[in-house]
Amino acid sequence: MARDHKTAILSSLKLTALTPRFTIAMVGTTRLASAFWMQKAGQVPTPNAASLGVHLPRRYSFLKTEKTVFVVDDDPSLLRGMKRVLKQHGFQAVLFNSAKELRLHNNFEQAFCIVLDIDLGDESGITLRQELSTTGITLPVIYMTGKDDTTVRTAALASGCVAYLTKPFSGKSLIEPIQRVWDCLA
Repeated sequence: MARDHKTAILSSLKLTALTPRFTIAMVGTTRLASAFWMQKAGQVPTPNAASLGVHLPRRYSFLKTEKTVFVVDDDPSLLRGMKRVLKQHGFQAVLFNSAKELRLHNNFEQAFCIVLDIDLGDESGITLRQELSTTGITLPVIYMTGKDDTTVRTAALASGCVAYLTKPFSGKSLIEPIQRVWDCLA
């Protein structure tokens, strides 16, 4: 079947229902949603966005259904503690020991938020956030630091963070901004 013909068929379908897992976040994805329902009915092979000529921005592809938070810090004991606190409050944590590990991760759609240490050894969490942003990864960020000063705080706030936490911090001060971000997405 020619690509134009397939696109015309997919565009002409009307959707009557979507399950919560596949609820479309923006109107321009109708062709992909139609293809999904056609595939479920056994009418066409499983399509992907690229094969249909649909390019979904990362932040709009599908509504978040998982409460996953990325946590980046070079202190393993802090990572374990944060994972425990997040789990107690119903969140899943994916832990990264370095900026490099986060950069190599290829599934940023998995998370709805990043908790990021500002001092990652020889790298800056603020710089990492700016790099991610230039590549189109615009997840909300909560910064944490053990070395608070006005210059760092100003740079962090200027980068558009959701919250700025000074170590040591309480579980409540961590969970509140994460919950606010999640509530905004729901």
